Amino acid sequence: MSTPTATIFVPWHALGTWTDVPFTAADFTSNAGSWTVDAGDVTAHAYTVIGQTAVVTLQLALSTAIVGAPAALFVALPAGLTAARPGIGMAALYMNGWQLGHVIAVTNLLVIQRPDQSAFLDVASFGGYFTVTFAVV
Repeated sequence: MSTPTATIFVPWHALGTWTDVPFTAADFTSNAGSWTVDAGDVTAHAYTVIGQTAVVTLQLALSTAIVGAPAALFVALPAGLTAARPGIGMAALYMNGWQLGHVIAVTNLLVIQRPDQSAFLDVASFGGYFTVTFAVV
């Protein structure tokens, strides 16, 4: 009598390809005042989708300007992505010194906030970076 055996083959495939996000100034807004981001301020902005999971990364040089003390900065989700449920990630923010913040993927936006959700200071040199993972529709 022989022992039954089974062989399982798992084909190799790419799980996701990173796509650079083309710069559009209108993708960067705030809930109050203004947040000015120029093309040269965005040093990295890309996304990937793996199944129903998206990952977005953004890095801003220390040259964007904030005026009017907004409590939230918004970045449009790329490529028409829609968050199926909120995803949250940590953000390293520079505003007169480095501090932690958070970024939340909600509907069609990334929302950047200070940890205590207080207003951003008026600064001529704001920057930072984050990566956030979230479920997509």
